[in-house]
Amino acid sequence: MHRVTWAYQTLLRPLLFTTPPEWAHTQALNVGRFSARNPRLLRYYQNLAVPPDQSVCLLGKRVQTPVGVGGGFDKDAEIIPSLGSLGFGMVEVGSVTQKPYAGNPGVHLTRAKRQKGIVVNYGLKSAGAAVVYPRVAAAYLLPRPYLLGVNLAPSNDGSCTTSQQAARELAAGIGQFDAVCDYITLNLSCPNTACPQPFQDPLELPLLLRELPAISTPILVKLSPDLPQGVVSNLLHLLEREPRIHGVIWSNLTKLHKPAELSPTPGGLSGPLVLPHMLERLSWSRKQFGDRFTLIGCGGVQCQSDYEATRSAGADAVQVVTGLIYTGPLIVRELLGGTPKPHEVKKQDGH
Repeated sequence: MHRVTWAYQTLLRPLLFTTPPEWAHTQALNVGRFSARNPRLLRYYQNLAVPPDQSVCLLGKRVQTPVGVGGGFDKDAEIIPSLGSLGFGMVEVGSVTQKPYAGNPGVHLTRAKRQKGIVVNYGLKSAGAAVVYPRVAAAYLLPRPYLLGVNLAPSNDGSCTTSQQAARELAAGIGQFDAVCDYITLNLSCPNTACPQPFQDPLELPLLLRELPAISTPILVKLSPDLPQGVVSNLLHLLEREPRIHGVIWSNLTKLHKPAELSPTPGGLSGPLVLPHMLERLSWSRKQFGDRFTLIGCGGVQCQSDYEATRSAGADAVQVVTGLIYTGPLIVRELLGGTPKPHEVKKQDGH
């Protein structure tokens, strides 16, 4: 364990955990905003956080590590350079919706300390695509050793009530962000919206696939760990036939696997309880579809053994969100530790 990680987990994290979690997250964003305006500070972070000789090729581009930060931490693209300086090979912002939404009523974040998780009930809180777009466009122009991704979702402000409207919103977002990011993630699995996510239904997914614009930017889809195996199989066979879909992110928050003590708390659970279900989905997807999809493991990865298990299950890269909170800002170094340089992740032919 690096001394900075020890100090964070021993001194700073206990202090932060005496404060409301959304306030603590806001302070993390404030630090990120300050750091993003200070190139010397970013270089210091970079030297501290990035382990040597860990670069890989992912989605056709060379990145500094196979560890990314998933959608949900930097919802409105405010701290992209700061996250990149922490060694992430993917920085994914969002979820971004076409229309702004202040979030679901009530508490948005609840710590599940015993489970080392967070119960999340933001409900696709977003400043809206019009606000986020110029921030992403500016970051895209910077020299970067990481992929810049945009996570898109249908608006949750009550205006998007049909599958057709949701498909058109996602298509509009794809067209809007296509030229200013390295990949786009379609969040089909947020569990905290007013209406169920329609495109995790194999009968509804073709509607979305027909609306996808013709772009060269890789598109990934993010799916729920709570889906039945039969539904998973049907969805991935549909996605397999769509050349614009390059990969799958397993997975998102869980409601099905929340322990009874957390069931009264509204929202989906992140953290280690998601990990076994994510690993199961990854392993099955790799065995069934070979190298057809770029597979990203996201859910409960907080230590080096979690990382190694996720890569062994078939993940081309790993994303973290809650791990930043529990492990600390040097999580990339902690996950990679003394592991040898990972295998190359090749861009699939024709994708």
